[in-house]
Amino acid sequence: MRTYEVTITGSAPGLLMHRFDLEAEAEVQTKVKKTARKDDTPESQAARGAYSFDDGGLYQPAEHIYQALCKAASWFRVPGQGKKTYKDAIKGNILIEPECIPHGVSSYKIDSRPVRIQRARVVRHRPHLPQWSLAFTIQVIDGDTVPGEVLNSILVTAGQSVGIGDYRPRFGRFTVTQFKAA
Repeated sequence: MRTYEVTITGSAPGLLMHRFDLEAEAEVQTKVKKTARKDDTPESQAARGAYSFDDGGLYQPAEHIYQALCKAASWFRVPGQGKKTYKDAIKGNILIEPECIPHGVSSYKIDSRPVRIQRARVVRHRPHLPQWSLAFTIQVIDGDTVPGEVLNSILVTAGQSVGIGDYRPRFGRFTVTQFKAA
């Protein structure tokens, strides 16, 4: 098993969050459509969409990094294996810790823009981090399957072309500022 310490820093225009909240989940399970709330302010809508700890600090799910790596890995071919890519190797061999990667901040701006939901145009208010950075570890279970140089290249490509969070790749793009073996 190989472990890499990674730090990524967000690129402009920043990162948008939109967590699938418990009310939306209940709505999907009961198939009852929510009526518009009169007390639904931009601040409350953005707060429901933020990935936040109980103490108010913001985090990013490790799943977002994992999915970005999987998508970017499909653009990298395994040498000597024909058209086979690193996608399956990444899916089966990568662990990202911690599960909730802290941003180290608790404040955000509110981004308001129209979106289409079931052919209707509505305004969504989402948490926006203009500047952000995340530090985490990537464990490669079988280090021979995904070499460190290839993993770094996949991560760089994920930051440039895939991104994380909502409304990507315009938002959520990043640069790799640290990638070293632990």
